[in-house]
Amino acid sequence: MVKIVWTEQATQDLENLFEYISKDSVLYGSRTVEKLYSRVNILKEYPSSGRKLIEISKNYRELVEGNYRLIYKITSSDLIHIITVFHTARHLRPKNLSS
Repeated sequence: MVKIVWTEQATQDLENLFEYISKDSVLYGSRTVEKLYSRVNILKEYPSSGRKLIEISKNYRELVEGNYRLIYKITSSDLIHIITVFHTARHLRPKNLSS
C-alpha cells in the first residue's frame, strides 16, 4: 500500500478552505475537508488513478472532488505527496508545485 504525505502547502490549503467555508457553515466546512481527505484515500490502493498533468510533469496528477483539485506527485512506488488543493475556478500555477 502507498503512503500518503500531505505537504505543508496542502495542509495550509485545507485549513484556509475550512476557515473560508466555516464563515458561513462550520458543518459544511468540516464536510468539505472530510470529502477531500476521503478522496485522497483512494490513492492508497490506486496511486495512478488521477489524471496526468503532462503539462507540468509525468509524475504530477490530480484528483477532482466537487469543485476542488487535489494535485499530487508520485514520488516513488510506495510514496505520494499531496502538493496543493485549490478551487477548480483558479488556474494552476507552477509556484504552487514547489514541493
